[in-house]
Amino acid sequence: MFRAIHISDIHLGLNTYGSISDKHKINTRTLEGLELLDFVINEAKVNADVLFISGDIYETANPSNRIRSEFEKRLVYCNKIGLPVVFIPGNHCIPKADGSCHPFVSDRIYSLPNVFMMDNVGVQTITVKNGEILNILALPYMYPKDWKKYGNNSGVAVANIIKKVDTEGNNIIVGHLTVSGVINNYEKTDVFSEEFTVPKEVFQSADNFSAVLLGHIHQYTKIDDNIWYSGSLFPNTFGEEADKKGYVYFEIDNNKLINHEFKEFKNYTRLKTVKIIIDKEDKNPTDIIVKSIINANINDCIVKIDYSIYEEQLIHVDINKIRESLLKSKYYDIVHSIIDTTNKNRLNTIENSIDPINTVDKYCDIKGGDFKDNSGKLLEITKKLYELVKIDDEKTIDMASE
Repeated sequence: MFRAIHISDIHLGLNTYGSISDKHKINTRTLEGLELLDFVINEAKVNADVLFISGDIYETANPSNRIRSEFEKRLVYCNKIGLPVVFIPGNHCIPKADGSCHPFVSDRIYSLPNVFMMDNVGVQTITVKNGEILNILALPYMYPKDWKKYGNNSGVAVANIIKKVDTEGNNIIVGHLTVSGVINNYEKTDVFSEEFTVPKEVFQSADNFSAVLLGHIHQYTKIDDNIWYSGSLFPNTFGEEADKKGYVYFEIDNNKLINHEFKEFKNYTRLKTVKIIIDKEDKNPTDIIVKSIINANINDCIVKIDYSIYEEQLIHVDINKIRESLLKSKYYDIVHSIIDTTNKNRLNTIENSIDPINTVDKYCDIKGGDFKDNSGKLLEITKKLYELVKIDDEKTIDMASE
């Protein structure tokens, strides 16, 4: 039996909603990622035989030398204590342009005996700390130009790759991709892009693999008993503010998963959105905003204040007073929107160019898996909802009485 820890999506170099630390001279967001990584390494040092990282170690494919050296310093330490580290590049670390290099190019570091950087599709056999042999199938993030070498769509491509693996012993898949049907709260996701998406059935049918360790989705998600996303180490965007963050500890005996636990971090910076709608009759919008901030308990959080207000009320907003109420936060962003009085409901407009039926059909086709299998039902529901809506000549929606 061997014990392992799995993490992903560290995003070192993320600078959004952070500032330069006076002590460390590095962005506070990157600093937090490094501190959480250190915590995981210390846990693995005591309680694990191998550490897995399923991609997106860096925020970009060209991190600064300082950030790169900080990660490499930790690889050197893991090598010194005899803790094998297995990792793959994610989409943030792989340039789209042909011929461009990812940031893992230092032969001095990545040729160390306990460091296994797997940047190509394929199997590598390693020996973990307790002496057991482990076969790892790497599925680093692939753009269409890459996965089309293996099949006519990404699901078929991965199925074809898995079929060719016939290794005996402990077998594990480490991948950076989207499993169809899994919701991603990461705000930058584009559902209409050519995403590297694989139906869950492809992995469920991979009987010769004891576990599938995935990265790319930022919240911890258990798809099946032996298929999961560990999630990002800390919230990257406000879309993730409700997600739990941590790492996965698991045990495998004779190529069978016998234990799986999600370990939630207790101390990391939360993101919190405070949304306020100012009523037209409110004479002192600043007081409304400040009271909302106080009630939200924003201490030690990264905060986004998002208030909607009528244009004539803007003159009564004291931005300095609002900033004073945010001093206990770690970082804050203040945004506002003007309530539109020219149209009673801006959301109740439909452009002729938008066809909801075709949009749902295209979405199901791109997502694949359960979405594609159930596209008929989804389209039927969409049509029924569409029929409940009456559209007049001015394109405003009036919900039917039924």
